[in-house]
Amino acid sequence: MEEEYQGIKAPSLCESCGTPLGDDEHFCPKCGAPKPVVTQNTCGKCGTVLLEGQEFCPKCGQRAGLALDSNVKSSIQEFNQSIEKSKKKSKSIPIIIAAVVVALIGVTGFLVHKDMQAKEVARLALIEQQRIEEEQARIEAEKLQMQENIRVYRQNAASFVAHVTESAIKMEKIGNSVKYYWYTGYIEGKSIDGERYSSIDDAIEGGMSAQYTNVEAVKEARATVDEFYNALLEVPDPNDQQLQELKLGVKDLYSSYQDMYGCTTDPTGSYNSFYEELNNSIANITKNLQTLNLLLK
Repeated sequence: MEEEYQGIKAPSLCESCGTPLGDDEHFCPKCGAPKPVVTQNTCGKCGTVLLEGQEFCPKCGQRAGLALDSNVKSSIQEFNQSIEKSKKKSKSIPIIIAAVVVALIGVTGFLVHKDMQAKEVARLALIEQQRIEEEQARIEAEKLQMQENIRVYRQNAASFVAHVTESAIKMEKIGNSVKYYWYTGYIEGKSIDGERYSSIDDAIEGGMSAQYTNVEAVKEARATVDEFYNALLEVPDPNDQQLQELKLGVKDLYSSYQDMYGCTTDPTGSYNSFYEELNNSIANITKNLQTLNLLLK
């Protein structure tokens, strides 16, 4: 039988390899491990110290006084070792899983970061493209606006020329009328339309009255001429040489217009000075009108 009853001393087993040990052997002849001390008060299976009167081990249930043979001991040791290996494997599995999860999180985070970077680069590129397009649109709009401003400026210059030309024609008629009444009616003393003029002022007034409609039209047109002139003093593009030349032509024409306007709407001085001033103003305004018309072509 493999078991002995309590009171019979069981052979000792090597705790390292399970080899049975004799009473006179203090070290295992197989592995050299020291001989365990086994008494009747010690469980032969697990080594738990038994109290007096205990017939079974309270820890493993082994009957007191019995010891395991070498095969059982070896099986127990192998079983215990397999349990320990399983425990180690069980402990390593969560670590491996955690490592895999961390790796997946890292890879996912990297991919998400790269994706976010790519999206940010695309967003910034789109913003830059929009900025460039807006800048190009702004430049094109400014170019078109400048072209429109130049067109309006030249159109205003043409209108200015037209109004000055119309007034110049009327002012020449007024001047010739005053000259005629002054010389014929006063200097020669001849009757004009049944009227005789005993003074220069009367003769001048007679010549002005004969051109009353033109005098009123010239005076009324003065405000319009001045308005166009003031608008033309500022060119749309100061760097445009043609516009600067056009502006200079406008200023010269306006100067001769003022001279002729003063001469014909308020004649003063002697007949000879008036005669000379009128002829000069007609010549100057004619020349400046021709110059400005050439610049507008």
